[in-house]
Amino acid sequence: MPKRRKPIEFSRPREITHWHLYKLQSLSPSQFSEVVQKILDGQYIVVTTKGATLSKP
Repeated sequence: MPKRRKPIEFSRPREITHWHLYKLQSLSPSQFSEVVQKILDGQYIVVTTKGATLSKP
């Protein structure tokens, strides 16, 4: 079988910017603290179970 001319290029996974409450429960403590800090800074958004986003007070 002949070799491929170009190697297969894969796209990088996108960074998650919208976080569901259930997804936050599955993170390790260090990942959780990083994500929560970015949520508090306004870089990430939390999505509720009904699809609405939680606004900053």
